Formats: sequence, C-alpha cells, structure tokens
Amino acid sequence: LGDAEVFHGGFDRPNIRYTVLEKRKPFDQLLRFVEGRQGQSGIVYALSRRRVEEVAERLVARGLSAAAYHAGLPAARREQVQEAFLRDELEVVVATVAFGMGIDKPDVRFVVHYDLPRNIEGYYQETGRAGRDGLPAEALLLYGMQDVMTARRLIESGENPEQRRIELHKLSAMIGFAESLSCRRRVLLGYFGQPLAQDCGNCDVCLNPPERFDATEPARKALSCVYRVGQRFGMKHVIDVLRGLDNERIRRLGHHELSTWGIGRDLSEEAWTSLFRQLIHHGYLVQDIANYSVLRLTDAARPLLRGEVQLELARPRVKAAKPRKAARGQVPEGVDDGLFQALRRLRKALADAQGVPPYVVFGDATLMQMAALQPLDPAGLLAVNGVGETKLARYGEDFLNLIRRHKGLEPTRLAVEADAGPERRAVFVAYQEGKDLDQISTGTGLGRSAVVDHLIGLMDAGQRIDVRRLVAPARLGAVESALERLPASADWQALRAAVPGTVDDDTLRLLLAE
Repeated sequence: LGDAEVFHGGFDRPNIRYTVLEKRKPFDQLLRFVEGRQGQSGIVYALSRRRVEEVAERLVARGLSAAAYHAGLPAARREQVQEAFLRDELEVVVATVAFGMGIDKPDVRFVVHYDLPRNIEGYYQETGRAGRDGLPAEALLLYGMQDVMTARRLIESGENPEQRRIELHKLSAMIGFAESLSCRRRVLLGYFGQPLAQDCGNCDVCLNPPERFDATEPARKALSCVYRVGQRFGMKHVIDVLRGLDNERIRRLGHHELSTWGIGRDLSEEAWTSLFRQLIHHGYLVQDIANYSVLRLTDAARPLLRGEVQLELARPRVKAAKPRKAARGQVPEGVDDGLFQALRRLRKALADAQGVPPYVVFGDATLMQMAALQPLDPAGLLAVNGVGETKLARYGEDFLNLIRRHKGLEPTRLAVEADAGPERRAVFVAYQEGKDLDQISTGTGLGRSAVVDHLIGLMDAGQRIDVRRLVAPARLGAVESALERLPASADWQALRAAVPGTVDDDTLRLLLAE
C-alpha cells in the first residue's frame, strides 16, 4: 500500500468516525464543518492544485487559520506550512495528497476529502493521518457524481489499457464505499480482507441507520444468478440478467435461457446495485477487482441460498447522513474543557521555547487526562498516562501549578505562563533541562547578561532557581570564600574586589540574587 506508517496500530482505527455527505455547495459544507472545530488540527484534501489554493484562500478570507500545500509551491513555503502545522500555529492545511507523508503529528482531529479519491487504498491512508493519539477523530468525505465523472475521464485518458481497467475497478470500489448503506468500517476492513464481526457504531450509517427490510428473497435471487452465470461476471452483467435484458451479449452467452433471467424485473437497476454492494460488504459475495470485478460466492452464501437463514438489509435512501456538529474545543465527558485549553496554551508556550512541536511536550490524550484527574502533586501527575520521571522533572512544576491555580489553590512555585515572553520561557526551559549558565546562553542565543536578567526575573516572580547548579564549582567556591571573609555589610565594590577576576559580574549578580 505504500506509506505504511499510516496504518499505525493496524488497519482498524475505531476512534475515527467515518462520514459521507452528499456534495452540495461543497465550500459551504466544508466551512460549517471547520468552523465547528476551531482550535483543532485538520487536513483538507483536494485533487488539484488550483482547487487547493482556492479553498485555502476562501477559508482564510473567512478568518480561519488555513494554508495551502502542494508540490507546485516553493520548497521553503512548503516547509513553512508544515512546521507551522506541526507547532499548532496553523490549524488547517488544504493539500493535495503530497501532504502528510512521513509527518507524525498525532493530534490531527479531522481529515476532509473535498473531492472523491480514486481508490480506497489512498482514501484509507489519508484518513489514517487523523487521531493517531487514539482520541476521537473524524473523516468526512464530500461525495458527488460530478467527481465520479471527472475521475473516470482522467482514468480513461490513460494509455495503458490494463492499468485503466484496474483503476476503473478500484474507482468502482471507492464509489461503492461512498454509496454504502452498511457500516463504513465494515466496508473498509472488508476491502482489505479483514472482516469486522459486527457494526462499528461509530460511522454515519451506524449512528443514523437507514430503514431496514427483509431482503432474504431478493438476496437469494442475486446469489443464485451469480452462481448460474458461473461466477465469471461482474455486477452489471448479473443485474442485466436478473432484470431480463435482451441484448446481443446476453443472447451470445446464452444467459437468456437461465432460470434466473428476468426474475428480478420488479426492482430497478439502482436497487439491485445497492443490494449487491451490501451482499459484498456483509461477506456473502467477493468482488475480484484485479479480475474484471468478477463476483464469487463465499461460504456464508450457502445457508442463505438454501433458505436456512433470513437476511435484513438497508433500504436505499437519497441523501447521505450529515456529519455531527461539534462544539468548539469539544472534549470527552468528565474532562474540564477550560482547564484542558489552559493546559494546551501552557504546552504551546513551553514547546515554542524549546523549538519543538507541542505534542513532544505532552499529547492531547495526556492533557485530557490531566484535565480530568486534576492532580495536585508529583505522585498524582505521574499517574497520568504519558508522564514519566523525565517529563515530570522537566515540566511537572508548570503543569501542577496551573492545575492548582485553576482550582483556586496557591501554587507552590510560580510556573512560566504563555505571557512570560519567548526569551524568558526559553531560558526557563533550558534551566529545566539541566543546562548551566554558559549552555543556556549558547542554546538560547542570548548573552550571559540577558540570561542572568531573566533568571533573576524568574526568582523575583517566585520561581525557585537553584543558582548554585548553574555556576562552575571553582567560581562558586571563590565567591563563597570571599563572602565568608567579608562582613555582612560589605557593598558591591568590596565584594567585587575580593572575588577573583575569573568570576564575571553576571555570575556574581546571579549568586547574590539567591
């Protein structure tokens, strides 16, 4: 399948909700969807570069955080968009399929297909970029017949007849998924040869099920006809035989003499197509896409053909189910949304100071558990999934104090908040990482005087800084020795004169601020 990293955790991704929406004024549909999910990361896939740029521009014009990404953009611009998306500085990327390969951003909350993909393999890879952190995610497909016509025209313009045949059959399977009245996840997993024992309960078909009807007799007619034509023909020909069409091909093959010829005249071609697709999705038939989409019976078909079991199927409906409306910043029940959003802001500030994507600090799943459990001490924070000893030492104090203030309690030490300024946050993060004064200066690009100013500012604000850890032992010893010799009333000049020249003024200022 390529891009194997998409299948993170296997083919079945039960946290992704699959929805197909009939395409009507697609930009308005997209706008409503995205506006209901502001503050969340998402990808919108479109098939052409022009469409990508047009959709991105219209989203930006509506005040949304969006940008275009496709192979025709300068490499520097593509890198800029990718980095902004990874750092949560950009919410929505509108892209061709070139975007997402190799990008391990676990907190993508939705993927929208503005245009119909040409095959299920590509569709599943692209939707698999959502919800890799295991939290709820959504995959919305806007489906219209104009897309089908465009896709067919592009495929049929190819020069290789065998490749055209395979791609058309793959497109047919994609259309079958979009028009399915069965559980979407069953259709997807079944396509990849991994049957699902029961409906998923987390797709538009499961959540808004169509009307059911007793399909035992028409299903037996369909299966019987597949058997009578020798399991050597595709869906359209079998339907033509069932409906009693009298054409040259049917006569040449002698299929007008079969007992199943014309026994399905009471149903339309569309009704039979829906029934056959459901029989495929439920495992009574298999469709050999590599071999002209020939239909073959499975072992499950035998009891149905013999009249030993009954079968209920979905009655076709005109419109696809609409996607759920999500509130801004929606989180699972039991999670304090206000605290969760505050934790995200703190995470972003710390990540910016380190120059890393926010999920490197903590993933959304970890922050949601923090917002639900609301730990007040290091032991409680360690009980949160995703918090280990290293991250507790590096970030624990900031997150614990934010939770304490959220609950109206006094923080034990002042955490570095988002409004502390990027330089001060960078200094604080470097300090948390165990770097000394020189290393902080080199890592942040700030002069030693500026670093000391920020460290003293942090201490003045109530943040405990272990200044002795920041200073080389020889310099620390020289200052301590001078302080022991001088009276407590000694001023700066006296201290400066008593301390060796190897100790600079900035180091001395920092030690005196302790």
